[in-house]
Amino acid sequence: MTRDEKLQLLKNWKKCYENNEALFKSLKPIFGNVAESPIYTQVWNCFDELTVTTEKLLGSDYTWLDWYCWENEMGKKGSDAGYGGNIKPIKTLDDLLDLLEKK
Repeated sequence: MTRDEKLQLLKNWKKCYENNEALFKSLKPIFGNVAESPIYTQVWNCFDELTVTTEKLLGSDYTWLDWYCWENEMGKKGSDAGYGGNIKPIKTLDDLLDLLEKK
């Protein structure tokens, strides 16, 4: 798989997250907080499965996408990560892909 193909997988994964966030934001004025509802659980469970599948396709160790999404807030925090002496802020999907490819 080429780097561009890998990056497209990550873009699709991130878009799914953004769509889920937008969905629940739009529902809040109508239904209030639906965080413990069956639909909320089902939608985010599907996203979790997409995350695992994307990691497998990318050959990752099944933790970096989860970290990037939840702990690093999809890059907004710009937290440092890496291997050995190659530690850098992870702010973009390109940065994340470098990390996955251990660059």
